[in-house]
Amino acid sequence: MRQLLRGVLLFFAIPSLAQTHSVPLLADPPSRTTISLDGTWNTIVDPYESGIPSRYFEPPKPKSKSELVEFDFDHSPKLRVPGDWNTQRESLLFYEGPFWYQRKFSYQKRPHIRVFLYLGAANYRSRVWLNGIKLGEHVGGYTPFDFEVTNEIGEGENSLAIEVDNTRHEDGVPSTHTDWWNYGGLTRGVKLIEVPETFIENYAVHLAPGSCGNCERKLDEVEGWVQLKGATQGESVTIGIPDAQAKQPRLWMRRDGQCSSLLRECCNCGPQKIRNFTGSQFRPEMTASLTKSASAPSKRTEPKFF
Repeated sequence: MRQLLRGVLLFFAIPSLAQTHSVPLLADPPSRTTISLDGTWNTIVDPYESGIPSRYFEPPKPKSKSELVEFDFDHSPKLRVPGDWNTQRESLLFYEGPFWYQRKFSYQKRPHIRVFLYLGAANYRSRVWLNGIKLGEHVGGYTPFDFEVTNEIGEGENSLAIEVDNTRHEDGVPSTHTDWWNYGGLTRGVKLIEVPETFIENYAVHLAPGSCGNCERKLDEVEGWVQLKGATQGESVTIGIPDAQAKQPRLWMRRDGQCSSLLRECCNCGPQKIRNFTGSQFRPEMTASLTKSASAPSKRTEPKFF
């Protein structure tokens, strides 16, 4: 048996087209540099849908101390994020409709760094503003979404406002007739994600079709793709898998002993490492490993991946 796993990374570097506030979802947020925005948020219940015409998304700026304002997030009731509103305040247990979240945060801009706002989930329809600028909308209570905010985020204090609406609709989930509780709110975490000007937006690495973990093949193939953002033609990329030590073809298995399509854990490892892979087509500069680091709340967490 040849003690070699032949690695062929069929990798397509796919440059994403720049579209205002319409970008594919960033892959693997916990492995990137993040700043948590979880914690206590200001809230306003909006049963009459007056938030948009009253511009709840803009911090009020009274001309004098005596001028009255229609709303004041700083003195409004507070809720924890992530979390639904139904179980945090008794009066909201059965509430369905528009609901506003707002919080301020400080940020220090750094050169050659792009910034994304990432929301883990909001049930059910969401509209998002940063410093009074609308970032976009999202429909779906169980899927994450993000927006690039490199240009919208300011040096120092920023104001983030999110309208979440769990009103039921015939074509929604749940519909008007349902058999589960209709929770509302920012039910998963909110964070800022920092990436370099050129970064890996998404990726996949797996055994090629026809490869086998238990057969007597002498060679197996590893293939995958990398999708990059902000790259140009003529650059190069090296994708390394430093922990891939190959002794037999059946190398990659999950901790439960089942074959895995992602290269995570090495079984029957020998002394020989798999070589680094270099793409041969469009090759923007980027290096990656499969080591992860957990994110800590309320501060930047430096990644070991990307």
